[in-house]
Amino acid sequence: SRSNSSFLSRMTTTNPDKIIFNHSDTPTTRRILIRNPTNNVFILKVVPTSSAVIITDASNIMLKPRNFVPVNITVKTTAIPLFEYESNALNIYARPYSTANHKCIQEWIANSGTENLKQRVQSLTIKVSKEYSARDTVIDLPGYAQSIEPTIWAQNSSRLLSGQRHQHGHALRCW
Repeated sequence: SRSNSSFLSRMTTTNPDKIIFNHSDTPTTRRILIRNPTNNVFILKVVPTSSAVIITDASNIMLKPRNFVPVNITVKTTAIPLFEYESNALNIYARPYSTANHKCIQEWIANSGTENLKQRVQSLTIKVSKEYSARDTVIDLPGYAQSIEPTIWAQNSSRLLSGQRHQHGHALRCW
């Protein structure tokens, strides 16, 4: 329907691609409000490109439908070299949660570096500048992340799946 496609296009275009921090001798904090306007539960990972420069007060979050969560981002601007004022970023990843993918989500949360582009809601470049910056930045889910996951259990008795398990010596890898 027309209103549905309009809603979806607004969601992907409203998310900013950077957060501005003013240069300061002390760490500066901004807040990201991550909103879930959908009817799905999402599990989020907030991953900085440099933990020496960017500190978050939450990294793994469960976000219920029609809800939001604030995440404080603190940046040590003095730790950023002069000509690298836009070289750091904060990546936000999301996966829909259900009882069917519970084990996959547990593995995903437990293992850093398992995120992929299909799960990335937004990458926010950290920009150090003298420009005005609002304290809050709003990010809407699912952003650029896919909000569905494959169901590998649909063909659980398939010889193909059991062959893959046997061949690799372990269960199928989670998406």
